[in-house]
Amino acid sequence: MESGAERLLLNDPQYHYYLCPTEECQWDDDWLLIQRIPYTPHVFAYEGSEEYDSQAEINARSCVEYARACSFPVEKLWLNWRTGETRPYD
Repeated sequence: MESGAERLLLNDPQYHYYLCPTEECQWDDDWLLIQRIPYTPHVFAYEGSEEYDSQAEINARSCVEYARACSFPVEKLWLNWRTGETRPYD
């Protein structure tokens, strides 16, 4: 691959992927720790609405933005940034 070239590494419309889910990125040679979260379409309440500050809405935003307070399991994986291969986090 040429320097500066782009390549899609993860493409599954059923999931969100978060790179560097901890304070600092965790590396193991060419492997980067990521989180995979099931994707469910959600229409968020607009700021200023009654629902915006509800705990359910806060949790939904936190899950999508930070992979926190999700109502389903968040899976940690290793991603090989060169090949796009994933392996379980142990």
